[in-house]
Amino acid sequence: MKKSTLFMLSLLSSTLLTSCMLPHIIKPRTVTMDEIRALDYGAVPRNYEKVIAQHLYGSLIDPKSLMIDSISKPRKFVEIKLDERNTQPNDEYYKINFKPSYLVCIRFNAKNTYGGYVGWEWQGYYFKNNELIQVISREYRCEIDKDVIVYNPHISDEVNLVGYE
Repeated sequence: MKKSTLFMLSLLSSTLLTSCMLPHIIKPRTVTMDEIRALDYGAVPRNYEKVIAQHLYGSLIDPKSLMIDSISKPRKFVEIKLDERNTQPNDEYYKINFKPSYLVCIRFNAKNTYGGYVGWEWQGYYFKNNELIQVISREYRCEIDKDVIVYNPHISDEVNLVGYE
């Protein structure tokens, strides 16, 4: 009787230990475009053309050589980032952060230090509550033709974006 009780206890404890060691699989978080559109993007930038001109004149080698081909109207932009610090091993879904802003794109050309034009390029200006928060040169997202531009570096791993084709 004692041997069978000991055997049962050891079997039960080994089963419990084994189940604790199995890895917990965290599911990808599904995000819909309705959820994306409902985010707080802040105020639509009003004086963005002036802010962009000031930035360009302050950063170009020869500001007088500036030629502007086009400047877009502000479009909603959101970056979806994985929140690794706050995602716990036992969570059912990955925790994510949304970084919404407005993107204004400009296509321009200007002279370099040798006096030659560098060629037409896109530059992206990111605004939040009418304040410039980031500038990215050679911004490929400027060529995306959508009302809301979504950037997700973890696409299809931790975030399942629905309705953004």
